[in-house]
Amino acid sequence: MFFKLLGLLACLFMSNINSSSNQDLFNLKTPETFQKIDFVKEASAELITNNYERDDVFVADIILDKAHGYDIDNTGVNSATQVIQEAIDEMSSRGGGTVYLPAGKYRITSRIEIKPYVNLRGDYRNPNNVKNGDYGTIIIAGVSSSNDEVGQNVNLFRMAGSTGLIGFTFFYPMQYMDNVVPYGYAIEIPGGITTDYHNVFTIKDVTFLNAYRGICASITPSGITKSVTHEQLHLENIRGTILREGMHLTNSSEVGAFNTIDLSSKYWANAGEEFNAPNKQNIIDFTSKNSVGLILGDLEWQEIENVNIEDYQTGIYFHNKTRTVDYGMAFIGSLYNLTISGAEYGIYVENLYPNLGIEFANSTIEGSKYAVINNSPETEGHLKLSGVTLNGAVGGVNVYYNNQLNGEIKGVQTPKLTYNLPKMELYNVLSYNADNTGEYDASSGIQQALNQAHNNGGGIVYLPAGFYRIEKPLIVYENTQLRGCTSAIQKDLQGNSQGTLLLAYYGALSRNENAPLITLDGDNSGVSSLRVVYPEINLFKEVLNLDTLPKYSYTIKGNGDGVYAFNLYLTGVYNGVDFSNSCNDYLIRRVMGVFYNNGFKLSGNNGVVDTCLSNGIAITKVGSPQLDDFKDWIFSTNDLANVLATFVYPLTRESTHFIIMENATNAKIHNLFTFASNSLIDATNSDFEGLNLGLDSQPNNSGNMFNLIDSKAYVFNTLRDALGTEGTYYTLTGDSSLTVYNRITLLPNNASKSESNLINNEKQNLAKMTGDTEYIKKIWEENINYEFIDYDDVNNPINPDNPDNPDNPDNKPDTTNSNAMYIGIGIGVAVIVIALIIIFVIKFRR
Repeated sequence: MFFKLLGLLACLFMSNINSSSNQDLFNLKTPETFQKIDFVKEASAELITNNYERDDVFVADIILDKAHGYDIDNTGVNSATQVIQEAIDEMSSRGGGTVYLPAGKYRITSRIEIKPYVNLRGDYRNPNNVKNGDYGTIIIAGVSSSNDEVGQNVNLFRMAGSTGLIGFTFFYPMQYMDNVVPYGYAIEIPGGITTDYHNVFTIKDVTFLNAYRGICASITPSGITKSVTHEQLHLENIRGTILREGMHLTNSSEVGAFNTIDLSSKYWANAGEEFNAPNKQNIIDFTSKNSVGLILGDLEWQEIENVNIEDYQTGIYFHNKTRTVDYGMAFIGSLYNLTISGAEYGIYVENLYPNLGIEFANSTIEGSKYAVINNSPETEGHLKLSGVTLNGAVGGVNVYYNNQLNGEIKGVQTPKLTYNLPKMELYNVLSYNADNTGEYDASSGIQQALNQAHNNGGGIVYLPAGFYRIEKPLIVYENTQLRGCTSAIQKDLQGNSQGTLLLAYYGALSRNENAPLITLDGDNSGVSSLRVVYPEINLFKEVLNLDTLPKYSYTIKGNGDGVYAFNLYLTGVYNGVDFSNSCNDYLIRRVMGVFYNNGFKLSGNNGVVDTCLSNGIAITKVGSPQLDDFKDWIFSTNDLANVLATFVYPLTRESTHFIIMENATNAKIHNLFTFASNSLIDATNSDFEGLNLGLDSQPNNSGNMFNLIDSKAYVFNTLRDALGTEGTYYTLTGDSSLTVYNRITLLPNNASKSESNLINNEKQNLAKMTGDTEYIKKIWEENINYEFIDYDDVNNPINPDNPDNPDNPDNKPDTTNSNAMYIGIGIGVAVIVIALIIIFVIKFRR
């Protein structure tokens, strides 16, 4: 106890010295030019095969251990901050890639900046499977205790755009349940404080053993109450015990996706003595009175799937708009397979966007006071619930419920979201003289590497960061993956093109180049983690229409089963991915961009399309000051709205069909969004399940969200904003059926106020649920209400301060006296230490 008190005293002392304001965030200015990148010309990457658990290929460009020349402490005793930051900076100067922290403990003492196009990756272990404290790569939080949410000496990581943080367990060694102290957010996404901090963030396979605050996005203020936006935050497999605020995520101007979030007391309670594991009931005593699982607001068309939140006072709090623009937003989105238990307030909605709202499906929501409460004005948006079990009262207005229409509601299952791994052998294209400056055709060198992998039964053909000019088609064979420099999706950052970028100069139909740019020619072949752009399709020289738009073959075509396209940005392509050649068990996941004609063409059985997006705004961010390929393109946002309205959206509204499927059976289409396309899904002789589907800014009086010909669709959670009339929501031809649970549409006649769903093509009325409401305080901003009880003896909890106190017959601890004791002992220790130092100094001088 004595040493713990010394540690707490030191922690509080350092907090007073190092406590940082937010002023450092405002000193960053929008870069006028970006740093010239000297791409690495030698083959230095390594394939990592010894990590614990994997669902994808893992290539590291920098490995932080002594065997690779890095003097880094992996025991958690000494700070590793400087070594990690210098490695990230080095990786950034080389154009991007992956910095790998092997299993061990790494103490972080001040915030680390993850630079654009850099992934920081560790060895992940699912905490549910951990024994003997082996969590893989562990981040030891050595930052100061602080009431500040963000700051240089407060957070552990801050992420720029096109970055990834993957495979880490976070532990705060000075956090104890008998004296809870505050900390800032472990991970911060600041939003668009500069143009390269705005787009695309991936946090995956992360465990928080005992964080006080977990992850925040765009809470950085640009004024007194407003914040700056970010785009496309992807959270996947985030688990842990977070004591006060699980996640505070707000102000996204482009669609993000969350899949698998589990917040529970069990993660710290089961961690063992090495990690100060308390009694589980102590954690529940704290979080059930003081904490919130998720704080969400101003997220546009958010897609959320598989969330569990246990024993928080408020499960999810949807707060009012914070956006800097006048109209604000408030939350718009869809949730599926949500479980909230042990809460006082399961779902609390402060306000909604006027004409849209939030959808919940296949969920269980518990609240001892309210399961669901909507405090929006009656003129605002709606909450729609289908297949939801509510344990608790419902309050507020515009809550519509649908639990048994035409029989029991059948949910959809989360599909397999992984691919069959290729042969684990690495082929670096730089070893085959592939040029990565963009000046010369790199096709031959890349194909040589692909052929060598094919001759050896498959492998990983790796393209380190650089610009690769492709003038001839590429063929990827069975059990082979063509792969870029990271494990997460990348996007151009307003003219800052780094990472792995393919400059496609092949595929123009006018030149009779009919082959796809990349053919996946064999089972279990795929492409991952790169970007493709066609510099010859320049929308900004003149206004194009369907006749004058340059037409190209597909960028990627699959021939075989188990083919996949994963973590790709196809920015300004005529046709995207063609898996229509009877490809079975295919996977298209996190493939985004701008598709002028068709995004995905599908056939075969058991295919999956998950977390994909099309939006023309991405085309305005392409380019690099190092490349002449884009000298005529638009890189300025000064007149962005006019550029999009004149050059881009009239074309895509007329021509873009996001998904075309024919003879596709048992397809799974999850978490899909498109802006300004003609249609979302065109299906012929097909059947599919859909989940969390959104279409925004549809063409006027034309186009469809669903166009079905002899096809069947079973769908949960659709959001649609249209410029047309309600009839453009779907078109059915022949033997077709469309079943939709949870449908919200924004139309000129304000159809979002409709109480109806679509069940087998017929409108069905929903039950309107209302009740008394109350305004709750933001519990996580209130004073902490918690008394520590020693549950070692459940039948006779002891008061460690005074077990024999006759004034306390229940033996509950007097936390006021306890804190006074801690402070008194701390001051006494400090006085003794100072006195000893003075005596030593006087003696030394004599």
